[in-house]
Amino acid sequence: MPSVGWLNAMSPRVRRLMLFGGIAAAIVSLVVWAYRPRPVLVDVGEVTRGAMSTEISEEGKTRIREVYVVSAPIAGRLERVQVEVGDRVTSTETSVARLRPVEPALLDRRTIAELENAVTAAAAARDAAAADVRRAKSDYDRLQAVFRREAGLFERGVVAKARYDNALSARDSARASWDSARDTLRAREADLARAQAALITPNDSGRGETDDTCCVTLSAPVDGEVLALMRESESVVAAGAPILEIGDPSDIEIVAEMLSADAVQIHQGAAVRIDGWGGRELEGRVHRVEPSGFTKVSALGIEEQRVNVLIDLESDPALWTRLAHRFRVDVHVETWSADDVVRAPVSALFRLDGGWSVYAIDQGRAHRRAVKVGRMNQEAAEVMEGLEVGEKVVLHPTERVADRTRVASRRD
Repeated sequence: MPSVGWLNAMSPRVRRLMLFGGIAAAIVSLVVWAYRPRPVLVDVGEVTRGAMSTEISEEGKTRIREVYVVSAPIAGRLERVQVEVGDRVTSTETSVARLRPVEPALLDRRTIAELENAVTAAAAARDAAAADVRRAKSDYDRLQAVFRREAGLFERGVVAKARYDNALSARDSARASWDSARDTLRAREADLARAQAALITPNDSGRGETDDTCCVTLSAPVDGEVLALMRESESVVAAGAPILEIGDPSDIEIVAEMLSADAVQIHQGAAVRIDGWGGRELEGRVHRVEPSGFTKVSALGIEEQRVNVLIDLESDPALWTRLAHRFRVDVHVETWSADDVVRAPVSALFRLDGGWSVYAIDQGRAHRRAVKVGRMNQEAAEVMEGLEVGEKVVLHPTERVADRTRVASRRD
């Protein structure tokens, strides 16, 4: 045991120094190990090659292409509508509404007094006209008898023809006066009836009558379903007042209000993805971009110029049977597509000196690199220059990542 003997031969002071020195060396080693530079953990993406497309997303709503509004053709009292929202109707067969004549207005005391006086005056005029008829009838009967006597004398040659002609003329004049008096009497009777009708009150209007000839029945203009009821309870309506809407639920399109700056990038026939309605993703196609825009105020109070984009559904109708009139959907309209492009994750890009840059990973270090990009969507960007297929890039770079910073994948 020579080594032990050598250690025993050392003085206590030397042995203490050696012990403390070893402890100090261990502590220094631990500190160096603890504070040595460590790689920054990052999310890593890869530059790939493949198909890519860009799209514009916006909220839309469904609507039936042809909605028919049934309105009142005349002013009248609308009876309570018997159909309900969702009921099926058949064109020209299903009765959807019924109108009765408007009841007369209520009368105040002064109006009643005036109308009663008008009735009295009309009755007096009627009586005077009746007296004129009786007088004219009496004159006609007298002159008719004179004419018969003169005609008999004229046939026997007793009187001259001039006398016969005078009797005939007097008889015809009396007949015309009688006819005129009878016409005047009928006019006065009509005036009396009109004056009496003006006194009719709602209680006297015969509301309980069931004669169909006094009513207007409105039938469904097309086959479909009742979409909405503007009026359901009995009420007085003006001519042209809307009553209900009818449409075919199977004939649905989607309208999306796009910003005009986005609408100019959309062409007729563009493919559309439809989701956010509570069911499976659907396929559609742009039917038309309307040729005129309109101003709409956003929720932030900003005036925006928007354009309606009309979209046809192309998926199997069995997939969207629950989709109905004025339902909300999300539409994603394709504006560009290519089958073979170099793509980089859009989350790896950041702006620097007016251009785009990324942190490419090479031998465990991040290297800042300027890149030229083309089109971008929510997931990827088209790489024109600066990156090659297969290279790794840092996703969502933070302030901890700089040029030549050691990095490691968070998933390793």
